[in-house]
Amino acid sequence: MKLEFTGLLIEVTVKYLALVLSLGISIQANSADVIVGIGEQNQGVLAVEKGRFSGSLAKYYQCALDKSGLSFEYRVLPHQRVLHQLEQGDISLGLPLVKVESRSEFAVFTNPILQAPFALFTGRDIDVSGNLSAYNFAVVRHTASVDLVVGRKAQFIEVESWTQALALAKLGRYDGAVVPEAAIVGLDADVFEGLIKYKFGSIPASMYVSRQIDNTEALVERLNSAIAACRL
Repeated sequence: MKLEFTGLLIEVTVKYLALVLSLGISIQANSADVIVGIGEQNQGVLAVEKGRFSGSLAKYYQCALDKSGLSFEYRVLPHQRVLHQLEQGDISLGLPLVKVESRSEFAVFTNPILQAPFALFTGRDIDVSGNLSAYNFAVVRHTASVDLVVGRKAQFIEVESWTQALALAKLGRYDGAVVPEAAIVGLDADVFEGLIKYKFGSIPASMYVSRQIDNTEALVERLNSAIAACRL
């Protein structure tokens, strides 16, 4: 009798453990593999709705994420919060982001997906191919515009938004505003009234993977393979 009871108990225990493991696997399969932060300032060219991208950059990023075979949870955040949460490991992936050397301290840049063009908007006649050290441009802080301006030896003032940078250029408070072209999509036409647009270079754009997550290297490798597959 005791042996029969022991056998029954073992059988029930095994079935219970199997059920728990089954539920655990099911829950894990249904949860997002990767939490993605999307910069809200780029919603004009890359927005997300019901887990799918829209906008002029959508096909590039959608292809890469689809071919990775992972599932994603999306959070639309201010630009600076995307960077902060990457640094803290609160998100695994940030996009769309251009390559900035200082960001390599807390995140890994994947292979480039495209080249992001930047423009100088100014009310003055400026030879952008010449010496720019005498000019003072408005840029948004913590963005790649800062790196571009520094690389061209120009002076700069950091502001809070692209609209503010353009307004200062329009008022003549500064010699111009250096802005990524993706950021100006959807802005009112009167923001640019009286301003001349010059090409100001481009920077590789793609995604950053946080160094604070457990699987940084594996995720970078998987995304790089997906990006390469999208080019075929």
